[in-house]
Amino acid sequence: MISQNISFQNKTIELFGEESSPRVFLFHLEDEISLIKEWVKEHHQLAIFISHCDWEEDFTPYPHEKVFKGGNDFIGEADFYLKQLMGEIIPTLNQQYNLQNKEKVLCGYSLSGLFAIYVSTKTNLFSSIIAASSSLWYPSFIDYLKEHPSYAKDIYLSIGEKESQTKNEVLSKALECQLEAFTLFRMQNKNTILDINPGGHFQDSDKRIIKGLEWLIEG
Repeated sequence: MISQNISFQNKTIELFGEESSPRVFLFHLEDEISLIKEWVKEHHQLAIFISHCDWEEDFTPYPHEKVFKGGNDFIGEADFYLKQLMGEIIPTLNQQYNLQNKEKVLCGYSLSGLFAIYVSTKTNLFSSIIAASSSLWYPSFIDYLKEHPSYAKDIYLSIGEKESQTKNEVLSKALECQLEAFTLFRMQNKNTILDINPGGHFQDSDKRIIKGLEWLIEG
């Protein structure tokens, strides 16, 4: 059993679980990870939690103005962060913890779920993607997916049933965008599912991630 925190430039990285596991789950989550840790321990998996990301900057694929009141503009530096992740963070972890030959799963929620899907169109490093309540409503992102197929073989999608019940023109398309993405991934012969959860966006993020983990483990 391993439980260790390390700092990498401006990011905090926590490794937790069984080092001998053939699979490693990489999460971009800030809060509510205790239940996920329990799941990782119970299923003898290995997890990497990366925190202190700038969500509007690190996880957005291209710049766009804010879409809701009180929010921030989206900076669109996902490619820069992906370069850091692929070129520095993961190679360092591979070397220090012998992760080279482990199957890697990228997990995210909300904007980090958007990032997970985006990453899957850029690299085949992650065999599976868990994108819970991901921000696939991001303007023009479905058009991007139509031109850039995913390399992942397993893709878990989910959304809360109330997430589209808003007067916000962009966010009201949340379910529509999830359905379009699901259809695209089915056309690409991916092992995929779209899970509809009770409630809105800001609840049960840990439980929704765990549902994706269970789906992947159960095959």
